[in-house]
Amino acid sequence: MEGEMVILQDLVLYEVTGEDENGKLIGHHKATGLR
Repeated sequence: MEGEMVILQDLVLYEVTGEDENGKLIGHHKATGLR
């Protein structure tokens, strides 16, 4: 696309809060607040 710009931004992030006994990440999705 010549002369045009595409900007990508995250809508949600995954916030890691820890690890379980098997090494799997524990966390939750968090909205970034973009509309």
